[in-house]
Amino acid sequence: MRILHAFILGVAAVQSCPAADFPYRLGRDVDLPASAVCASVFVTGILLESNEGTTPWNGYPLDETGVNAFDRWAMQPYSQGLDDAGTVAQLMAMATPMVLAAADTGDWLTVGVMYAQSVMLTCGLKNTLKGLVDRNRPYMYFDDPCEEGIESGDRLNSFPSGHTACAFNGAVFTSRVFSRCFPDSPWKTPVTVGSMSIAVATAVLRIESGNHFLSDVLAGAAIGGLSGFLIPWLHETDGSAEGLSVTPLPSGGMVTVRF
Repeated sequence: MRILHAFILGVAAVQSCPAADFPYRLGRDVDLPASAVCASVFVTGILLESNEGTTPWNGYPLDETGVNAFDRWAMQPYSQGLDDAGTVAQLMAMATPMVLAAADTGDWLTVGVMYAQSVMLTCGLKNTLKGLVDRNRPYMYFDDPCEEGIESGDRLNSFPSGHTACAFNGAVFTSRVFSRCFPDSPWKTPVTVGSMSIAVATAVLRIESGNHFLSDVLAGAAIGGLSGFLIPWLHETDGSAEGLSVTPLPSGGMVTVRF
């Protein structure tokens, strides 16, 4: 966390974005439907994830031959230390948008609203999938699994990786917005590499701690990365998203792309 703090201070010392050059905007035409869709996906995810799986466990390690070859080679037993480290890395990745505030993008409100929408969308999508898919975590295939996960039913929430989804959402959001606000900045590459490295570290730690399979973290990275890119793109002022409309529906939302 000290490294992230020092990095943010370094960026803040040299960057500011004039209001006239700020490349994002808020507007009812975008934010009302986008917020409605993100909020509905978020609530749906909460409702589905709360419906915990009931697949029984007999108290013995599961048979790893039931795991596909793609995921089997990276399976690891549970590690509390690496579990905690993964959570710290996730929080650091989610905090990387602080770089945008420190660098003075010119409109904190717009950045804050966009990030809130992307977080809601990310959490809603990953929670929805967790609620629909019962998948035992890798540590269930080894001795000494996570007792807390077993007692809470969290052992069945392996797919997708929520830590990874949130980490990549923060990293991609930060990278995209910073590069658009400061296209000629010498800090553009360090910000992108730094934030993405933290997100990748989160994914690796989730595998190494025995909490997730490789496919879990890949799915989480895709969910978070898509959300972190899509929401800022919808708000860009250069017309990039002119051909896209978001329509709220009772069951969620519909995205239409017109060419």
